[in-house]
Parts: sequence; C-alpha cells; structure tokens
Amino acid sequence: MLKELSRWFSTPLFQLGQESISLAWLMELLLGLVLVVFVARLIKRFLKYRLLEKLGIDSGNRERSPL
Repeated sequence: MLKELSRWFSTPLFQLGQESISLAWLMELLLGLVLVVFVARLIKRFLKYRLLEKLGIDSGNRERSPL
C-alpha cells in the first residue's frame, strides 16, 4: 500500500518545460511558500517589536503606511 501511495504522489501530472509536475512537487512548493511566509512574519515582528522599539522609533512610524 505504501508503494501505491508513493507511486500516486510521484506520478507526473503534466510537464512544464523540462520539469515534470507531480503531486509531491506541488506539495513541496506549497510547504516552501508556507515556510517563507512564516519566516517573513517572524522577521517583521522582530523588526517591529524588538529592533525598532530599541532604536526609539515610535509606534506610529513602525506601522506600515497605506499605499
């Protein structure tokens, strides 16, 4: 059963240039994106609440300005 599941995840769904896109490839991509977002939020919190606060920048200037 494990081999069947492994085969199902690794079976190419389609080709994109030279790359075969499978379900496992898509899951790796999604996991990578989630990790990038998580790390970016951690860095943002660190900058906002630790670094900028210690530098004496007031909270109004630490907030993102609307575009």
